[in-house]
Amino acid sequence: MMRITKFDTDKANDTLLAIQKKIDEIDYNLAHLVDYTIAWYEGLKAKYGKDFPRYTEIRNFETIVAAKVVEANEKLYVNRDEGFIGSALKKDEFVCNCSDIDDIIIFFKDGRYKVVKSGR
Repeated sequence: MMRITKFDTDKANDTLLAIQKKIDEIDYNLAHLVDYTIAWYEGLKAKYGKDFPRYTEIRNFETIVAAKVVEANEKLYVNRDEGFIGSALKKDEFVCNCSDIDDIIIFFKDGRYKVVKSGR
């Protein structure tokens, strides 16, 4: 009986030490959250990167088509009470200058977002 109790005590102590080690590791990772996050994403890239190739393209500024560079000649207004945005709402709150080809990102309080063209 004494041998079984000693085994259970040793096993419980080993379990407690393992739990404490894991807690210390988590505390360290929380204290160094940016480094931990970067390492986590690099691990994801190393593990899954070859199976999921990049679909976006990185280009230099020299490759921009001059026809798409447009002057910001529109004024964007918002009516927060009624939920409207546009360039014809001249009596409402001015937001910024934009062009015909700009996209507008609207963020809602609940975390949702919507992307709309400024020309529409």
